[in-house]
Amino acid sequence: MEKHDHLWWRKMKAQAEAAGHGGTDYLELALFSRPCAADQTPIDVYDSVLMSAVIPLSEKSIAAGSAPVECPTSTGQMEN
Repeated sequence: MEKHDHLWWRKMKAQAEAAGHGGTDYLELALFSRPCAADQTPIDVYDSVLMSAVIPLSEKSIAAGSAPVECPTSTGQMEN
């Protein structure tokens, strides 16, 4: 399995595992914060909006008896 580990994991494995939770939280935060420190955005505004929409769309679906709800896309279209 180690043969197929991603380069990021191989480079940061010791620090990540020492941080707990199996290391994935550390890896995610480290890779996210590096571009931020360089005044770059690691994700674009469209991905940010879509990821932020999950909770309110889930709440809407649950309130409607688990019915499908429309989800915004970066094209302005709505998808079920």
